[in-house]
Amino acid sequence: MGKRNYTSEQSWPKHPKKTVNELFDVAKLHGWTLIEETNHNAFRLTCPAGCCSFRVFSTGRAQENVLKSKRKDIVRCPHSKFADSTVREVTQSLDNLEQLINATNIQMKLTETEKAFDSAQLDTELDELLSKVEDLEESLTSILKKLPTNRARICTANISEMSQAANDESRNVRSLLKPLSRDRQDVKQCWERLRKLNSQLRSLPS
Repeated sequence: MGKRNYTSEQSWPKHPKKTVNELFDVAKLHGWTLIEETNHNAFRLTCPAGCCSFRVFSTGRAQENVLKSKRKDIVRCPHSKFADSTVREVTQSLDNLEQLINATNIQMKLTETEKAFDSAQLDTELDELLSKVEDLEESLTSILKKLPTNRARICTANISEMSQAANDESRNVRSLLKPLSRDRQDVKQCWERLRKLNSQLRSLPS
């Protein structure tokens, strides 16, 4: 008998071992293909690009640590469809992080400028301060339009809460990036962008 292929969009045959079926579920989620090698009583899993693959036997004892290793291989495969969607999610989160940092910096400048009103004595000084406040508020409004609603609400809170929200966003990006393979150029770029934004983040009040 020949081989039979199952794409990630199709129903896959059930394996006698629950742990192998769990492995199949992970593979399907990441867009892999299952090849049923009936002559050899085995299955082969292949990534979307056909570059990464390994065999799973339908008989015998599959060691748990081996299956865990294979699950990690699937998740970290640079050709995974799931990796593509995760990178898009990471990019959006990085955009949010950048805007949160910018908004926090603007809010800090607004606070400093408003305090300066108390010591201003000349009309020209007051006019300059008012103009600066208007420019800062305009910049903040522009940022709020770019952020999702739940993030935009945070930017109307105090500076400490805004800084905390930025730190939370940074941790979210890191957790999304961690399972992805650094062999991908876009993943490398995301890590580098996160590093630069975290450098800015450290200058904000905790």
